[in-house]
Amino acid sequence: MPHWNDFKGNDATPHDRLLLLMAQPQMFDATEERIYDILVGYWHAKKMEFVAAYSPAAPANGQTVRVFKWAELPDHSGVTLRSQVGLSDARR
Repeated sequence: MPHWNDFKGNDATPHDRLLLLMAQPQMFDATEERIYDILVGYWHAKKMEFVAAYSPAAPANGQTVRVFKWAELPDHSGVTLRSQVGLSDARR
């Protein structure tokens, strides 16, 4: 079980590795105000924002997110993460 850290700002959150993020998309429906996603994300230096590493709901990775909590991921050197893009369409 990961230890969740409160998001206190971009500078107080690690920028040099993938993180487990409790987040929402930057643009979301008001009816989903209290609904959060758990996803793997990282700091995107050019956008100066945290982004989703892989997101089934987005047509491509790099979706900007609003982070509420974050957790360290264990070191899984040598493990390749598969893109989840299109996964939701395959289940229909």
